[in-house]
Amino acid sequence: RYPFRSRTYESVNAATPLVGGDHLFLTAAYGVGAAGIRWGEDGGFEEAWRARRGVGLQFSNPVALRGEVFALDGKSDRVAELVRLDPSTGEERARAALAWEETFVYGGREVTMDDMSVGEGSLLVVDGRLLVLGDRGHLLWLDVDEEEPRILARAWLFRARTTWTPPALSHGLLYVRQSSRETLGERAAPRRVLCFDLRPE
Repeated sequence: RYPFRSRTYESVNAATPLVGGDHLFLTAAYGVGAAGIRWGEDGGFEEAWRARRGVGLQFSNPVALRGEVFALDGKSDRVAELVRLDPSTGEERARAALAWEETFVYGGREVTMDDMSVGEGSLLVVDGRLLVLGDRGHLLWLDVDEEEPRILARAWLFRARTTWTPPALSHGLLYVRQSSRETLGERAAPRRVLCFDLRPE
């Protein structure tokens, strides 16, 4: 047994545990933080490290890439930060805000937001890079070879306020679920599942 839960009654452990090598990475929000569990030779396990601050994901899943853990430390309506961790020690190797300026039409007039972000976004590892689906429907293609992530491409797939279901990629087709009705921009599309073709032409 390994107790790992917030004292807040309404909380849940929603982020999927991440297995890599001989370690298990756990994370949860509301004051829980993150922990690294090491498998033992006898089939048991032990706590390698525990950090109550730094990264505490509500439901966004961490991913493993080239021996590091990547996680989106963010909340809805707050600028998210991409965090890189050493899974064996919990050491934070890098942290970078994912924010940009976005101009769009809302209520018949042009609006500019200078702190648009992915919030409680989801991560996918694709061809050694990261696909990020933001909670407002943004899709980012990130190069994370350097300490600072580089946005290679960005698109606004739909303009909803909550996009909390992790995306899925199969044979070059990206499946995403828009969890709420669109509220930004001129459209008002309902909740739906969408498929985008990411295959090269």
